[in-house]
Amino acid sequence: MGISCYFWNMNNSLIELRLLQKEELKVVKALAYVIWPRVYDYMISQEQINYMLLTMYDLDKLEHQWSDGVNFVLLEIDQIPQGFVAFEEKANSVFLHKLYLRNDMHGKGFGKMLLQGVINFAENKKKSKVELTVNRKNKSLDFYLSQGFQIKEEKDFDIGGGYFMNDYILSLAVIA
Repeated sequence: MGISCYFWNMNNSLIELRLLQKEELKVVKALAYVIWPRVYDYMISQEQINYMLLTMYDLDKLEHQWSDGVNFVLLEIDQIPQGFVAFEEKANSVFLHKLYLRNDMHGKGFGKMLLQGVINFAENKKKSKVELTVNRKNKSLDFYLSQGFQIKEEKDFDIGGGYFMNDYILSLAVIA
């Protein structure tokens, strides 16, 4: 995925995918605080959502991830942030850490666009697969399965505070 990609859709909206710099990560934090309560409200408690936002989207933690090689790509439509994806190159794979869109952006192809950017990155880097974790109750599981991902294993992650992430680890073979 390149530094920036612009294009127009049928409604004459400017759609931009942009690789974020470290000093821009505050927009990821702001989006997460808007998106997460609506995405996870049916599967985890508001207390766990708050805990995870505080721990996973602390600006220092995001900046640390960026410094460790996590790429953050922002989706903007008419210069308004609508979603983001975060992924990292590993030895033989690319790990998709985050892919989130505002609720009103669901079902419009933007998730596929962001995911395809990660897959293209993996292909360009000659990686054999893209992997990610997703909560076993998350509706987005169907999206990933429809894109060719397969469930590799079930795993529970202790994230502190008495909370666990009950996830599937998904994998997509990439032809490099």
